[in-house]
Amino acid sequence: MKYDGRWSLTAPDRSGGVLTRFLFFTMLFFSVSATGCARGFAAEDLSYHTYDTMLSELRRLEKDHPKTGKLHDLGVSSDGLTRVWAFKISDNVEKEEDEPNVLLTGGIHGNEPVASEMALFTIRRLLSDDSRRALIDKTQIWVVPMLNPAGHKAGNSHNNANRVDLNRNFPVDWTGDDLDAVEIELQNLVKNLHRRRPHVVAGIDLHTYGRVYLIPWAYTRKKPADWAAMKDLADKMAKTSGYRSLQLTEYLHKKIPGGAADYLYGRCGTFHYGLELGTSHALPVEQLGSLCRKNLPGITIMMNRVHTRALTGHVTRNGKPITAVVEVDGIDKPDNLRRPYMSDAVFGRYYRILLPGAYTVRFTFEGKKIVKEKVIIAGDRQTVLDIEFP
Repeated sequence: MKYDGRWSLTAPDRSGGVLTRFLFFTMLFFSVSATGCARGFAAEDLSYHTYDTMLSELRRLEKDHPKTGKLHDLGVSSDGLTRVWAFKISDNVEKEEDEPNVLLTGGIHGNEPVASEMALFTIRRLLSDDSRRALIDKTQIWVVPMLNPAGHKAGNSHNNANRVDLNRNFPVDWTGDDLDAVEIELQNLVKNLHRRRPHVVAGIDLHTYGRVYLIPWAYTRKKPADWAAMKDLADKMAKTSGYRSLQLTEYLHKKIPGGAADYLYGRCGTFHYGLELGTSHALPVEQLGSLCRKNLPGITIMMNRVHTRALTGHVTRNGKPITAVVEVDGIDKPDNLRRPYMSDAVFGRYYRILLPGAYTVRFTFEGKKIVKEKVIIAGDRQTVLDIEFP
């Protein structure tokens, strides 16, 4: 087998006629069987996809799992031809429920196809593995396998069709709303996914390579306000695959603005991580299965995190949901670099990912009405605290 630049399998260029071809495909069959089928995974897990074959696979999965899987068109990409697709997994997939959302994105760099395959692998395993049914029943899971389809399709380019590195193009001032200044792929992701969901509480942006989980910030060496809980989650994810966990500036050895993790944490409050998979942009196809299996446990830990060691509840006034600021003493301070956490206007729901312990939580409505409550965060479940403003 050799890599031919188009993410497909091709036989070695040898003569020998029927016998040579028979031996080659026999070895290929047993190679795929040993690393895939013998462990309960289909041979298709061990192949690279083009934009078109990945879209066909997503459509097939939607058709095969109509109750739990739905494909969403987030909008056109920078080439004006390809589109960015998100796949939603939930027990009531046609409805927006009062549940936490989590996000997995791959392929923001078109020359990192391993990231797209990891995202697609995750979709298949979530839909087919009954042991993860409980996660699907209480979570809305969003997976964007190929955030930069133009780069992937146009010769596996790192950048998009406008020669822009999308992971350096997110808004750097999230106190305002300057999305019109960024590339269309990012506008569509934020406008059509993040801002249409009440809460995207955690996420991972998949990359290659480095074998490390990366934590905000990248644009400053200052630690994020939620550092203790973010580092704890990163350590737990990294442990499953034998990876490291580092702050982005420590890994990059410099400060870089415009990254996905910084923006989605700073603007949206998402515990968003970068995951550098493996040791190659073009991993040999026969190693894809083992890499994906090794990294799936860490990804599912992220998806489950909000269901343990977290605070949630509804904020209401006269029985109706309201938007209030939710602050935790000792974590939320005036000089925080991220926007405040809020309850949403649709359900009045809020989430705070915390470590076990005692906390004082402040709820502020209309900038002046304040309710303070003391809570104990348990280590094995969510802590529920509902607030009713007079």
